[in-house]
Amino acid sequence: MHNRYMLEELEVMLVLLLFGCSVQVATAADTYQFVAQWGTSGSGDGQFNSPYGVALDGVGTVYVTDKNLDRVQQFNATGGFIRTWGTPGSGDGLLWNPKGIAINSAGNVYIVNNWNDRVQRFTSTGIFLARWGTGGTGDGQFKSPSGVAVDSAGNVYVADMYNYRVQKFSSAGTLLAKWGTEGGGDGQFDYPTGIAVDSENNVYVVDSYNNRVQKFTSNGTFLAKWGARGSGDGEFADFPEEIAVDSTGNVFVTDTGNNRIEKFTSNGTFLAKWGGRGSGDGLFESPTGIAVDSAGRIYIADTGNHRIQMFAYPTPTEIPTVVVPTTIPTGIPTVVEPTVTITATPSATTTVPTEIPSVIVPTVTVTPSIEIPVFRFTPPSLAIPRGSTNTTTLFLDGLNITSGYNVTLGLTLLNPAISEIVGVSLPGWTMAKNLTLPSDTVWLTTLNTAGLGEPTASGARIGTITIRGDQGGETALCVIQAYVSDEKGKPVAPQLAVCPIEVTIPYRPLPGTSSNPNDLNGDGLYEDINGDGVLDFNDVILFFNQMDWIADNEPVIGFDFNENGQIDFNDVVLLFNQL
Repeated sequence: MHNRYMLEELEVMLVLLLFGCSVQVATAADTYQFVAQWGTSGSGDGQFNSPYGVALDGVGTVYVTDKNLDRVQQFNATGGFIRTWGTPGSGDGLLWNPKGIAINSAGNVYIVNNWNDRVQRFTSTGIFLARWGTGGTGDGQFKSPSGVAVDSAGNVYVADMYNYRVQKFSSAGTLLAKWGTEGGGDGQFDYPTGIAVDSENNVYVVDSYNNRVQKFTSNGTFLAKWGARGSGDGEFADFPEEIAVDSTGNVFVTDTGNNRIEKFTSNGTFLAKWGGRGSGDGLFESPTGIAVDSAGRIYIADTGNHRIQMFAYPTPTEIPTVVVPTTIPTGIPTVVEPTVTITATPSATTTVPTEIPSVIVPTVTVTPSIEIPVFRFTPPSLAIPRGSTNTTTLFLDGLNITSGYNVTLGLTLLNPAISEIVGVSLPGWTMAKNLTLPSDTVWLTTLNTAGLGEPTASGARIGTITIRGDQGGETALCVIQAYVSDEKGKPVAPQLAVCPIEVTIPYRPLPGTSSNPNDLNGDGLYEDINGDGVLDFNDVILFFNQMDWIADNEPVIGFDFNENGQIDFNDVVLLFNQL
């Protein structure tokens, strides 16, 4: 009886190995899914040399401290490069081993200079605004500061690593409070590195060499602690680095030594973990910085792999975990009769053929046409003028079955501030779950039990999604999670899809004019403000009188002559100087 069960298990394993599948046990702690990654090793735009800190602004823009290149890089929510700033040095606006980064509600960027022992504040486009701090142990001084965070009131918290303390400042750099000494007791630290603040202004600190997290009030009163050295759930290994808190109070920690991410409640109850060492999707090499956006998407600085990885929030519990094929076989495999090798001595082996009853010998037939199902958007990308809508249709290609497939999937917009899902048109075989529009996420289920919605040459149609552009910028509609089963109920792992979206702001005539502004020399700046085909003093006067209107109604980038991200009097002066 036991032999029969063992042989049946062998049959299953042979089939799995022939199809190149990885066998995994699905647990509640294994539900965060890889969505995207960007970056390679190098010094070019979008490349990294040990990225460390990650922060997000209110519209989903991603900021990364590129530590070994002494710069900050800025990306849109899908990893598209926007700009970079910073060069090595100790002057205003110069960076030296930048680590922690945080952004306040006004979009100002705070960066910790680890080797310059200071904090610097910049605009969202990298223009230097202020700095404070020098090397030392006194109030407002630092010794290799590491992490930085900003609370809802704009106060700035700094993990002062080699001074074994946290310092709290006003947004302008005035010291407000400090706490911590060297040690392992409550409220003591051994190299504090990461720091984060929740919506109630509680402060979470990664106490790195103590392999734990400590929680405080905004003025430093000790509240809780958790963690120990190790590789088990809720433990950390030499040494955790950074920390983030989502909008519901969940705490995420980069367990750097274990090459994984751990998730906790606000009081330290372990909830989930994911990762492992490696360079593949969802694996890490010494992860450090971490940030969470308003939709629960998680961005991680995969430092040793010189990239950023993004993960989606957990899948609803009713959606099973799919066993993902690692390789796709082609042709017809040869079934080889198994043998058992018995080693009698170090210098002699005997090979004994093993007979397996023919009734359970695994027979596997693989045709050359086997494919992984692939989600596809048509059109594959969208351009939407602000205030308008556009549509894309989702298909599922590569279904080598004639009927009976089931599909459950989630669609989400990476940056809901830029666009929203306002319409979902579904065929009769697709249903939406808990659909309330407008929304940034929808869940769909396709049931093909009666032969409806059969795959055609163009694939099986899942549905058409209507997107409205709310403000200028870039985002994307993503299939973030999907479960597909064939007519026998067996899971089939699909390839997910992304539809990039650009919301444009069309230029329009200014008040008192009838023609659109013109870019006369093709440099991207619209110096012919009144649209009469020439640059003259009338354009300067109109620009000055309509600065506020332009800022509210036109694409700012077309009139931002000093490239500081806003419309101001300096732009008028620069336009005047072109006369």
